[in-house]
Amino acid sequence: MQTFNIPVGISDFSEIRQNGYYYVDKTGLIAELLNNSAAKVTLITRPRRFGKNLSMSMLAAFFDIHKNSDTLFEGLEISKDTASCQKWMNQYPTLFLTFKDVDGLNFDDAYGQLAAQIADLYKEHAYLLDCPIIDSDDKQIFLELKAGTAGKIHLSRSLVLLMRIRNMVKAAVMLWSMILKTAALPSSKQSTQNLLSRWNQIVTLLCSRLKRKCMPKNMKMSMTRFYAMVLLFSKSAVWFRL
Repeated sequence: MQTFNIPVGISDFSEIRQNGYYYVDKTGLIAELLNNSAAKVTLITRPRRFGKNLSMSMLAAFFDIHKNSDTLFEGLEISKDTASCQKWMNQYPTLFLTFKDVDGLNFDDAYGQLAAQIADLYKEHAYLLDCPIIDSDDKQIFLELKAGTAGKIHLSRSLVLLMRIRNMVKAAVMLWSMILKTAALPSSKQSTQNLLSRWNQIVTLLCSRLKRKCMPKNMKMSMTRFYAMVLLFSKSAVWFRL
């Protein structure tokens, strides 16, 4: 008689797949969302205990650029669509945030739980603070949200800020990697100056695409700081996975 290892109370897709728990394949949802290119925002409504968190966890595992999810989706419906998997799987900055643990007997308690949830999310992405292109004002707001001390206005815009920073860093790293593919690491002061000039041109272009009126001061750097950043980008593979 066949037995099923039912995952009671587990809503994490990766944990279910890694531990061989019984899983009803719902990866067809991924293809459905990808084919609906006209929608900028998708609202999925389901009753309580209907698998919303599990489905969102599945989507996060599929898209998140920080993960390698080939084995998690092996044998599932979406794995048959090799073109979509090659184009979309683990290629994009992804935020996964659930409010299932946000509770309270009054507004203040619920608000405190929400602030703590956002703080945990920012701690998860604290590595972004090491990137030299983040505006100093954004970095200060980031630190306040991470510490759970931000005001209501910044808390209400916390997801917008985090996605903007992640997308800015990803765009900068992609452009930076293109430079390194076409130019050797600087071996002299003159070659360093050439790369520095190209970097500042790229930053200006990046700022215009992000609709910034001017370049943040900390993005235009001195020769010494630039050379240090060259070594950082060339030796640290994590930046190429942002």
